[in-house]
Amino acid sequence: MMDLTPTAFRKDLDSLSRRLQDLSEGSRRSKLSEAQQTAIGRIQGKKDQLAARLLDAERNWDLIKTEFVQDWNAFVADLEDLEESLADKIGAGRS
Repeated sequence: MMDLTPTAFRKDLDSLSRRLQDLSEGSRRSKLSEAQQTAIGRIQGKKDQLAARLLDAERNWDLIKTEFVQDWNAFVADLEDLEESLADKIGAGRS
């Protein structure tokens, strides 16, 4: 079962941030469509929002846990879909 604590999410966020950074750097070297560039920007925005909410979550975890976990799962799914769709284009993979 997934560890649903702010500390665990912080650790995972660091790892996912590195994956997103790899995609972003790869996109600078490859010619991506406007839709792909937009997807990278959208997911980066979600990551930034989750990072800010995680700071607040560390103080109010019991109040926001359910909503945060739902948003977290959507972010992870979007990142994995993006990695899969760009794997051939920029050669970025999961770490």
